[in-house]
Formats: sequence, C-alpha cells, structure tokens
Amino acid sequence: AARSVRALADDPARLMGRLIQMLDQQMREKERLKLAFDNRHDGLWDWDFRSGEMYLSASWKEGLGYRDEEFGNDRGDWEVAIHPDDLPVVQDRVWRHLRGDGESFKIEYRLRAKDGDWQWMATLGRVVVRDDKGAPVRVVGTHRNITERKGWELELLRSKEVAESVSRA
Repeated sequence: AARSVRALADDPARLMGRLIQMLDQQMREKERLKLAFDNRHDGLWDWDFRSGEMYLSASWKEGLGYRDEEFGNDRGDWEVAIHPDDLPVVQDRVWRHLRGDGESFKIEYRLRAKDGDWQWMATLGRVVVRDDKGAPVRVVGTHRNITERKGWELELLRSKEVAESVSRA
C-alpha cells in the first residue's frame, strides 16, 4: 500500500486522476442518498449545532405544502411551526438528549402545514458528533408524517368509547 501511495505521489497526473475518481464516487453516493430521501415521505434533517443552521429536505417541506425556499433551514423556523401546546415537550426532549440522555430521541408532535392544518410528525434524531468536552456539534435525524396513523388511532379510541357506552347502557 505504501508503494502505491508513493507511486501516485511521484505521478501528479495519476494522482489527479485518482482524486477526480474519488470525488466522482462521493458525488454519486450523495446523489443516491438524496434520491432515496426525495422519493420517501420521510424528511431528512441535519443540524449544525454551532451555527444553528438546520438542513431540512425539500421533499419533506413539499409534503407540508411548502416550496423549499418557503420554509427556512433554521431551528427557529421549525420550532415556530410546532403546535404551541407541543413545543415545550419537544424542546425538553431534544435538550435532554443533547445533554446526554439516551443514544437517540423520538418525539411525536403537531406541525402546521402551509394550508394551516396541523400535521402529526414523528421525529427521530441523535447527536452524531460531540466536541472534546462532550458538547453536541452535529445532530441528524428524520421527520415522518404520521397524520394518517394518528387519525386511525383517534377513530379506534372513539369506537372503543362508543362500545363501552353501549355496553353500560
């Protein structure tokens, strides 16, 4: 292996060709990942804790009725869309994880779509990079729209309540 590295270093044209090949392979892998998430109902998110910037996949935004540029890539933009009753619970769970509680976190909450309707989301995330003091640097995860499932759960609960009421009567 050391011989092949030395051979590449001695031949700049070969070295450049190998670097281009590696970059091309990396770009293809990124494109495949993007295609996989763009064709799912899940949304990918990636939060740079130091800058506060949060990447939110365009396909997830579109599922809520937004164009990519209409819904910002910032933690504040995401939090403003969370139902006010759910926001404290979401923030608490995320911050507990950031402080080291658990390998990952999962939370269900309501988020406002562009048309004003509340959509149920399940967010799963985890810190993937911490600095040498243990502070979070990068957090990644997924958002999944679970509105349909929540509707079924509510319908099942209503049916159960009606059956119990009929049984008591």
